[in-house]
Amino acid sequence: MNLTPDIDWQFIASGPAWIRHLVGVIASLTLFSVLWYFFIMPVRSGNQATHQQIMTAQILSDGYRRQLATLPLAEQLIDRVQRLKEQHQPHRYRSSLTAKLTQQVTDYVKLSGGQLIGLKRQPTVADEDAGFIVYRWQLNIKASYFQFFEFIQLINKGTRLFTIENLTMVGEAGRLNLTISLSLYQLNMED
Repeated sequence: MNLTPDIDWQFIASGPAWIRHLVGVIASLTLFSVLWYFFIMPVRSGNQATHQQIMTAQILSDGYRRQLATLPLAEQLIDRVQRLKEQHQPHRYRSSLTAKLTQQVTDYVKLSGGQLIGLKRQPTVADEDAGFIVYRWQLNIKASYFQFFEFIQLINKGTRLFTIENLTMVGEAGRLNLTISLSLYQLNMED
């Protein structure tokens, strides 16, 4: 038994028309199938991947649009920031001298390299008989040991008489959280 078929090309070439047409159709279908598999299928799968990416991008952009729609307008944000800035001005006091003194204290913190976390002004004490006014602040500072030492030196170098009435230090990862009660003794002069 012979498993390899022998094709009689003379019979096909001179045979009936339907055999000649069938051979042409089979050859065309085989060529088309090979072209489809090697050229069109990769392009089609690439198009499907691109379409999937486009759908994902559209879903993300829809989510971003919804988030953007919930955000307030830029003008509203600017107004809100302005209101918060007006509410949070630690140096806004009745007396311009008090504002200057408070600014001087915060400048000492900045010059020392420390970070001012909080500043709370305590009530001013005026001693009419002695002729001086005592200004008091509660400072919360975050600084290293050297920055704290620099802050103390700046206070001592100034022409005003600052005193530290209470000092609390808490160490955290090479930095100190300092709570300082600072007083300034000023001669009683009119603003």
